Amino acid sequence: MAYGVRDWTALKVEVERRVAGAPVAPEGLAEELAQAFGLGKLTEPARPVVFTAMGRCWGITTDRGRWLAVTVYDWITNEQAELGARLREAATAAGVAAPIAVRSPEGQLVSHVRGESWRVHEWLDVGPSPVLPVSAALARRVGAALGTLHGLARPSGEPIHGYLTARRSDAEWEQLLGRARSAHKPWAERLDTLLPMFRELGALELRVPDELMVCHRNLVPTHVRQGRDGQLVVMEWDFADSLTPESGRSCTWSRSRSRSPGG
Repeated sequence: MAYGVRDWTALKVEVERRVAGAPVAPEGLAEELAQAFGLGKLTEPARPVVFTAMGRCWGITTDRGRWLAVTVYDWITNEQAELGARLREAATAAGVAAPIAVRSPEGQLVSHVRGESWRVHEWLDVGPSPVLPVSAALARRVGAALGTLHGLARPSGEPIHGYLTARRSDAEWEQLLGRARSAHKPWAERLDTLLPMFRELGALELRVPDELMVCHRNLVPTHVRQGRDGQLVVMEWDFADSLTPESGRSCTWSRSRSRSPGG
């Protein structure tokens, strides 16, 4: 089955187990988020939705509607979020489905609550993240979305983000290798074999062309959902930034397990 269990009985048992052990939002957090983003008065407790690499996401219901509150990395500033918002607006105008971002009363996309950076979106009924390997039909929809995004061809005067241009030092590679061995990762020895090649590649001069365009950079399974009638919904836009047109044509779907931004 698509949810990784053998039958409906097993699925029911798993759902009940997860509901019984569902996380509870820290006291007052939902109220502070509602105030920070001007969402209105809470009408029921916050609900845990999903846990991502950036943190826990909460469903919030107020007298004004339903919302999804998500934590984001510290480097996703309001300026970075604005870049993604502009790409999202152009993409939705071209037919790509995406949630609607909420701004704070001050007009900010990112607000700081309890020492963390938060975003809020209007609630959108969607399914779970796709389970790999995905169906051919879903892969076609992802390819179509990527083609639409690339076809926007929005020029960028910003440099390529340090996420993609930063290079690890020898000490950092050795530290990673040590951590992999300590964790008994099956790829540790393969990494050790490849380190000389990585060092040679790191010594090459980085040449960035003048022509750059704004790309999504992280179109991966965890950042899309299936909406009504199989519609593909792209949920995450905050990784948007500059890439070369050639790099922008490369879909990160097949590389999603590496968790590296691109595409």
